[in-house]
Amino acid sequence: MSFINPFLLIGIISAGIPLLIHLWSKRQAKLVDFSSIKFLMSLHRKRVKRLKLKQILILILRILIIVLIVLALARPVFTSRWVATAGGRAKKSVVIVLDNSYSMSYAGLEGSRFEIARDRSLRILDSLHPGDDASLILMSDFPDVVFKRLTSDIQQVKDTIENAQISHRGSHVLPSILEAYTLLKGSKNPQKKIYLISDLGENGWQDWKSIPPDVGIERVDTLVIRIGEKEVENRAVGNITMSNEFVGTGMPVQITAKVNDPILAQVSAELIVDGEKKGQTATNGKAVTFAHVFQHPGTHIGEIRLSPDRLSLDDVRYFAVDVLGQIKVLSAGEYKYYVNLALNPVEASSPETQSLIVPVNCSIEELGSLSLEQYSIVVLVDIPRLSANALQNLKNFYINGGNLVVFLGRSADRDWYNSRFDIIPATLGNRNSFLQNPLRVSGWNSNHPIFKLFRDGGTANILKSPETYSAFSIVPRQQADIIASFDRNIPAILETKNGKGKIILFNSSPDPEVSDLPLKPVFLPLMQQTMLYLVSEARKDSKNILVGDLYLQSIDEKIDSSLEIFSPENNSTKPAFSASEQSGNRIQYDATNHAGIYRLEFKSEGSIKRDYFAVNLDTAGESELKPARDEDVINKLGPQTRFLSPNDSLEEIIESSRSGSEISSRLLILAAILMLIEIPLANRYRVREEK
Repeated sequence: MSFINPFLLIGIISAGIPLLIHLWSKRQAKLVDFSSIKFLMSLHRKRVKRLKLKQILILILRILIIVLIVLALARPVFTSRWVATAGGRAKKSVVIVLDNSYSMSYAGLEGSRFEIARDRSLRILDSLHPGDDASLILMSDFPDVVFKRLTSDIQQVKDTIENAQISHRGSHVLPSILEAYTLLKGSKNPQKKIYLISDLGENGWQDWKSIPPDVGIERVDTLVIRIGEKEVENRAVGNITMSNEFVGTGMPVQITAKVNDPILAQVSAELIVDGEKKGQTATNGKAVTFAHVFQHPGTHIGEIRLSPDRLSLDDVRYFAVDVLGQIKVLSAGEYKYYVNLALNPVEASSPETQSLIVPVNCSIEELGSLSLEQYSIVVLVDIPRLSANALQNLKNFYINGGNLVVFLGRSADRDWYNSRFDIIPATLGNRNSFLQNPLRVSGWNSNHPIFKLFRDGGTANILKSPETYSAFSIVPRQQADIIASFDRNIPAILETKNGKGKIILFNSSPDPEVSDLPLKPVFLPLMQQTMLYLVSEARKDSKNILVGDLYLQSIDEKIDSSLEIFSPENNSTKPAFSASEQSGNRIQYDATNHAGIYRLEFKSEGSIKRDYFAVNLDTAGESELKPARDEDVINKLGPQTRFLSPNDSLEEIIESSRSGSEISSRLLILAAILMLIEIPLANRYRVREEK
């Protein structure tokens, strides 16, 4: 026998109160002998004995009434069958932890795992009796505690389960189990049960060893109900990558998606861009690649989709990519021909309007009078010095978001650059000759967008091949970054930024007497990557994130109306928005709960502006349907854990687990009966005593 409430000791003490009152109020009679009434003494003694017997009986009844009431409040639970038959069923508190991670959408031979899990949950609730209470936790990689407290409204819990949906998240078991313990900690019912209904994917049991010892809850039994077959295979589309760091109109690009397929089967894959099917091919089970050319600038959206299997949610991967439009580059300087040839090798002197990069020539004198707003980049190739008007024109261009590329050659006037051209990212020292032992690029920031093209061994060797015969000794200015260096620790390429505008400084020149760089194969991709980087968006926020990630975006346009983000289901939400002079307009959006394409929309200067971003499933672990081992589950949840085997009846297991019987109601009924006996008996005794 056990007690739910700790009132038993207090009740035992309280039961002695009637006895103390009886002893305190007992009358002390004074004996006086009268000869005339001695013959009545024998009759009086008999009457007193009967009254004392009734008085003791009333005292016992009162003590029993108090003891029974206190025992009822202590809520004793009997596990012995012959005692339990006299009482009612012990009340139960139940928390159902229902796995709704996206792996539960797998459709096996018996149907969808989630549909089966919902059916099991409803059957558990059907087994509850009046006085029982329950709660529901939808488990993914975070616990969705649907009912913050245990509720006796079981029908409401049933309705919630019937309306529950699959999430697009992975799974993590521990947080949901801890929330279940928290709910049960406040329960006064003698039976506390957790029903974990899941496919027990191995991914959800990592990064923890066992339930923390400070959870502080006693006797919580856990019944684990495994859903689905133990061994199944599943393929999924992984990360999508572009062959180019920057994508422009008319530029061929390879779009590659990783395929996770344990069987390595030949399956069909298709590429969809902006709602139109652009290609179809077969995959070898490891990767699939499509070649595509974007014809228009702006944000393009797409997806790579495999032929569906039993878990269709991870058979598609979405992407959003910014495609650059035509880039107009203004070039000035003696050796600008080499730069223009690298930027547009097809026809540098008269470039085609369809070309991605369009170089335009000008003289040094024209820099002071030209309107630079029509150009994205200005390239200065070994300029000795500039007029005051040209210098001010370039500074205004840079401050307003324009980009500069500066090559330092033999003609560069060191003193003028240091005193007047102070927006470049370095102070120039002496110009040194390395004709006998030429400089080579020995190190660079491989994570910088310009150099991501040169990550593998072959392209890295190409970057190291040019020789430089003379260079300045330079000292970087504050907030300048050295993104590439020559050997002997001499800076080769530096960068500085001012809001959207950027400056790239080359401590070299396409002058063949300064360097053989323009004669090497690396010059063309290096120049084109530099230009593409300069006109790319300044923000670091990705347009491709995972479900549950926070989406961040900077907006340069003037916003005339409130921002709205439309989910893949076309539901509208207003994101968090902040504006400051330093960082500009910035939005934050955390309702990325479903995979798909999201649309950002607002009005600027009378027209509707739209942007897009992609949200994808985290297929790194959840798509691998390997289940956790039973022994690992028990080690983590504790020895009180029990599995429902395929041959077990769920209802029988639930009923057999309802151990014990609570007899509080029977004790209260018995106390009430004794009170009905005690009241008339005490009144009758009091009347006779008064007589």
